[in-house]
Amino acid sequence: MKVLQAARLMLCGHVMLFTFGCSRKSSPVAIEELPNKLVLFKMSTGNVIGTVGDERALLIGTPSAESTPAISKFIATKTKSSILIVVIADSPIDESQGDAGWGRKGAFVVMQENGLGRLGGHSMGLPLPLPPQLSQLGVDRPKISFSDVIAFDFKDQMVIG
Repeated sequence: MKVLQAARLMLCGHVMLFTFGCSRKSSPVAIEELPNKLVLFKMSTGNVIGTVGDERALLIGTPSAESTPAISKFIATKTKSSILIVVIADSPIDESQGDAGWGRKGAFVVMQENGLGRLGGHSMGLPLPLPPQLSQLGVDRPKISFSDVIAFDFKDQMVIG
């Protein structure tokens, strides 16, 4: 039952975070630990909700490139696992920060198909050139997209987004 409550809280948080966003702060990321191994990362591009466990970490949201080192450092204090899944929501092309540098850190990064399409991915054949703002940030475009529903089976619990 606790697992189901955590998943519901994470999904509700996911919806609320994208609806309300957050204001710009001087620090690239503010970190708030929540019950049930959930973590809220607040940054200039929006918010990311995550769960960090012994076997893996999952981040869902719109991470910024400047927040990646701080979030990565935080995750390293909570788990020894190198398995990290980053699910990036749809955002307008002028606000997108691509994979925010997570791909180079070895994360499994997926992006909502419409957002990835605007970045020149999610198409048959060769992808379009990387948008200039992604090149300037030194980040990449995720290689994997998802449509409306994505589910993760974490040992004895299921997280559906």
